[in-house]
Amino acid sequence: PFGDAIKLFSSEIIYPYMGNYNYYFICPVMGLLLSLFIWMIVPYSENLYIFNFGVLFILSCLGLGVYFLIFAGWSSNSKYSLLGCLRAVAQMVSYEVGLMIILLSGVLMISSLNLI
Repeated sequence: PFGDAIKLFSSEIIYPYMGNYNYYFICPVMGLLLSLFIWMIVPYSENLYIFNFGVLFILSCLGLGVYFLIFAGWSSNSKYSLLGCLRAVAQMVSYEVGLMIILLSGVLMISSLNLI
């Protein structure tokens, strides 16, 4: 595992030929930060803080992750990466619909958007 990590960090960085350099490198980082942002509202303790719209916040963050994926595929300026990106976006949207139905049915039974 450590040899693979050293190999990964010592490899050459490949820049896009005709792509948007800033979006190409910023979009994956922003997608990662958005995913880590969801962990900020996970209730570790009942008395730590009160966030009444936790489920809605998680669903919103999951929906915003699609846009970073679209920009990452578009920024490489390749039609094949854009097609692969659009396929991945279609898959993400399709699982989000089922996830929202399941979570919102639980919210309706509990009558609260609070995660605690």
